[in-house]
Amino acid sequence: MTKTRLETITDGVTAIILTLLILELKTPNTTNLQALLELKETFLAYVVSFIYIVIIWNAHHYLFSKLKRVNSKIIWTNFFWIFWLSLCPFATSWVSRDFSAFWPEFIYAIVFAMWTVSFAMIGYAIDKNEPETNEAPPRDPRHRISIIINVLLLLMVPLFPPIAMIGRGIVALFWVIPEKMFVRN
Repeated sequence: MTKTRLETITDGVTAIILTLLILELKTPNTTNLQALLELKETFLAYVVSFIYIVIIWNAHHYLFSKLKRVNSKIIWTNFFWIFWLSLCPFATSWVSRDFSAFWPEFIYAIVFAMWTVSFAMIGYAIDKNEPETNEAPPRDPRHRISIIINVLLLLMVPLFPPIAMIGRGIVALFWVIPEKMFVRN
C-alpha cells in the first residue's frame, strides 16, 4: 500500500466520522431559546469532540508529511487508531446525555485515551520504519503530556464523572497552542 492510499482512506474515514458526529446534533422541538439551551450538553460534547478530531487529523497529516513509505506496522497502527477514532461519535452521543453519569464519561475517557495512545503508536511505528528514509518530526512533549492527562482522567472519572469532558476540553485547548512553544529545535 502506498502512503497516499493510506492517507486517503484515513481522510475519508475522518470525514465520515465528522459527518456522523454532526448528525447527532438534533434540532430543538420548539423555536424558543430555552429549547436550544436544553441542548447545551450535546452541543458542548460535539464541539469538544469536533475540535479534537480536527487537531489530531492535522497532527496525523503532519506526521505523514514526513513519511517516505509505509510498512505493515504503520498500516496496522493507523487502522488501530482509526478504530478508536470511529468510536468517537458513539462516545460523544452517549456522554452528551448526562455529563454526570459514570459509564458514559468513563467510556468517553477510554475512547479518547486509546485514541491518543494509538496515535503515539503510529508515531513510534513511523520512527522505526527505515529511519534513514524518514525525516522524523521533532519530539513534541504534548504527546506524552496528553497520554498522562488521559490516564489521570480515567482514574478521576469514578470520583467526578464530568472530569472526562472537562479534561478533554483542556487537552483540546492545549493542542491549539502553537507547537513552536513546546518543541525546541
